[in-house]
Amino acid sequence: METSNYFVDNDPSGTSGGDLVGSAGDLRRHGRDIGSFSTACTLVSPVKAQCQASLIWSGRGTIELAGSLKIKQTRNVVAIIGGTHDFRRARGEATLKTGNGPVTRVGLRNLR
Repeated sequence: METSNYFVDNDPSGTSGGDLVGSAGDLRRHGRDIGSFSTACTLVSPVKAQCQASLIWSGRGTIELAGSLKIKQTRNVVAIIGGTHDFRRARGEATLKTGNGPVTRVGLRNLR
């Protein structure tokens, strides 16, 4: 899985509110490639960010996520704010679980 990341260090120098963080890469389910994802976050403090993410499912549409994340926390819950095509009525919550590596696991609940 290839993931690209970016970090923009806005003033003041060092990790602080206003910095930008994002990533893009492959979306996988049980090891199989099912699409791609992209994220964009604005830090509101060195330990908290406001984020948006798009989960782009090949041939099915997108699921859009948004919410606040605690950077050092390994589990965060954000809102499923909508989607397109097969997911046009998507609502609910997404649980984001991070580990020591580059993989973030996403669990979707109440997806309609």
